[in-house]
Amino acid sequence: DARVAKLEKTSTEATKAASIQKERADTLAKELDTTAESKKVVEKELESAKKEKAQIADKVAASDKEMAKLKTAVDKAGSVSADGEEITLQLVDKVLFKLGDDQLTDRGKAVLSKVAKALAELSDKQIWVQGHTDDRGEARYNQKISDERAAAVVIALTQRSVDTSRMISRGYGSTKPIEK
Repeated sequence: DARVAKLEKTSTEATKAASIQKERADTLAKELDTTAESKKVVEKELESAKKEKAQIADKVAASDKEMAKLKTAVDKAGSVSADGEEITLQLVDKVLFKLGDDQLTDRGKAVLSKVAKALAELSDKQIWVQGHTDDRGEARYNQKISDERAAAVVIALTQRSVDTSRMISRGYGSTKPIEK
């Protein structure tokens, strides 16, 4: 009988141990399922991040291409720079206009023809045309001529197939003078 009692005690202990091991196995299985689900979520997030990175890379490449076209169009008549989504094209007033005049020079017309071709390929961009003068002379006259210069550029670009609805013009007169 002592042997039977000992076997029963060993059997009970083995059953308890098996029950504990089963609970541990069940807990590990749940953790494994949770980890597998988390892994799927992370993999989806990673895939989404890779797609977003590719889209950003495409945008950067497109922007670089746009910048290159504009730089080629501007050549030595000005400069092109970018800040995020905004591209700034700055043309030297001496190239576009004679001193004190709002009529485009022949060189200015040629530069704007090249710029218009480049802008035609950037149809999703708004165009902000700014007219400037130096800070010499009467402020009213400088304001008038800078307004007229900005309008002349808009007209020239429009004549070269750039959609007028994309453009906004403003003259700054002597409030934002050109560099001397």
